[in-house]
Amino acid sequence: MSNSNLLSQNKINSTVKRILSSSPEIKEKGPSIISQKPVLAFQVMTDDYFLLAILDKDTMKRVKEFLKRKIDPFPGLIAPNDVKGVAIRLEKSKYGYFTGNHVNNLYSFSLGKDCTFILMDHHVSINIKNIGHIEYVIDLAYIISFGEEINYKNVYSYLNELVTYTLKQWGDGNGVII
Repeated sequence: MSNSNLLSQNKINSTVKRILSSSPEIKEKGPSIISQKPVLAFQVMTDDYFLLAILDKDTMKRVKEFLKRKIDPFPGLIAPNDVKGVAIRLEKSKYGYFTGNHVNNLYSFSLGKDCTFILMDHHVSINIKNIGHIEYVIDLAYIISFGEEINYKNVYSYLNELVTYTLKQWGDGNGVII
């Protein structure tokens, strides 16, 4: 169930602009997508999580095609509840930073409550029933799960904290990268 009507497009645009207008030094250490033109922001808000992805034109085209076909725009990324075959389970984890991962024929993440994390250069290769084999890369995404602490009303605060965190990591490189 989408709650996209609860999203403030102005706040999202401001956040994306903050990422894309970062200094050349930060862009050099960050993902290449933030230096490309054009890039597009794609957001999803469900009852369980919020996702903001920075995409190139080709990836956005695929995402829109999937949405028209009523297919998850990022199949295999977030596991539905009670699914086996998950690469990483997160629960009450803040500031996760996953880069350069390749996940094959598993769901990438099982989200518990109150998690915040960043994906960079995340590769998914999965066989989906009635669809077939799908491969894609997420160049940059911010994912926040809801729980007792994080909710629709304060999700932007957590998104801004994640963006600040990534810009700091790209600026001084002192973060822990998984």
